[in-house]
Amino acid sequence: MNYQETVAWLYRQLPMYQRQGKTAFRKDLGNIRALLRALDHPEKKFRSLHVGGSNGKGSIAHMLAAVLQDSGYKTGIYSSPHLRDFRERVKINGAWMPESFVCGFVKDMKEAIREIKPSFFEITVAMAFEYFAREKVDVAVVEVGLGGRLDSTNVITPLLSVISNISLEHQDILGTDIEQIAFEKAGIIKKNTPVVIGRHHPGSDAVFRKKANEMEAALYFSEDAFRSRVTRHTIDCLELDIVNTGSGRSASYTLPGGALYQQENLKAVLQSIELIRAQFPAIHEENIQRGIACFKELTRFEGRWQILRSSAPVILADAAHNADALKHIFSQLKTRTFRQVHCVMGTVTGKDLDAFFESLDRDALYYFARPAVPRGLDADLLKIRAEKAGLRARGFNDAVEAYDAALHAAAAEDLIFVGGSIFLLSDLFSSIQETK
Repeated sequence: MNYQETVAWLYRQLPMYQRQGKTAFRKDLGNIRALLRALDHPEKKFRSLHVGGSNGKGSIAHMLAAVLQDSGYKTGIYSSPHLRDFRERVKINGAWMPESFVCGFVKDMKEAIREIKPSFFEITVAMAFEYFAREKVDVAVVEVGLGGRLDSTNVITPLLSVISNISLEHQDILGTDIEQIAFEKAGIIKKNTPVVIGRHHPGSDAVFRKKANEMEAALYFSEDAFRSRVTRHTIDCLELDIVNTGSGRSASYTLPGGALYQQENLKAVLQSIELIRAQFPAIHEENIQRGIACFKELTRFEGRWQILRSSAPVILADAAHNADALKHIFSQLKTRTFRQVHCVMGTVTGKDLDAFFESLDRDALYYFARPAVPRGLDADLLKIRAEKAGLRARGFNDAVEAYDAALHAAAAEDLIFVGGSIFLLSDLFSSIQETK
């Protein structure tokens, strides 16, 4: 089979949470452990960092990888889901895993796959770990897929665990309140392994402290360790002064994209670097500053505060998919002077729709489309729910049609926001060209 046939075979054979939802989620680690045994335990052949949380884990993982890469370390990244190509999930120094490796891996493992019957995510994690082991990476930054305790990535023994923050998400699987969700996320805390928490929350702090105490793991809240001050802010650039509250040292950092939420993520990254620096002595301050400034370019990271067009109108894409993330984005957009905000949006089953609609800007115009996955919610249903919430909304057959309608309606001084689901972004990214 060629590459396209191989990926199509994987989709047909294996249950995939992103497409099917709860029925594809496995409630134990038996399958991934069986796959890794068949591969002679590649997860034990490279150093790793483990990054989980509700929002921001992708940005944190890619910033950490960029700093390590700029410092001269051969750095792997495992993340999910993908936007354009399956191979985006597995990268070394920003380069996607080769098509030939995907085809060869599936060919070699086909019988084991048929016997074990893993999920799509389980086979992808095993593939990533085998690739990192074969390529002898110096370190891999591994992003949790869903939750933590029962996530397929939770078979590594990392140098460090990072949990960005906790918000209500995937409540049909992880739990109905912050404490239950935090319990699942805390599952990545390992024995005698330091853990960084990005944000305090009254519902999760006690859960993390209890788990860290049980595992004899040193616990760090990066929100306490660093203070930030914005020195320059545009729609596509953020400059910060960061002060280490312990040492009093300060430094300036430039982040690509103008997302204010990246302040929180950057603090978690800086705290993490402090904790791993002894194992990676080639990291210097200039590597940190360069890696942060270029992290999207170095790691080929897309879909987070990504400016697709810088003017007439501005077009912004962000994979924000839950109420907490969307509130941050709309709050920031309110500080800009756009005449009108047009939102091309969609979402999938398993979301708290009441919270979703409460998080949206009441003054924006909405163009809803169903993401092209089985879990995608019907655009007319979203339109009806939006109108009940007092929003102005239209429904469209697909993401491209909704986007074209917003583009036609928007004036030069407006902004078009594309978000609500990474699958909606995926639908559009093959059609939208960046026109900075």
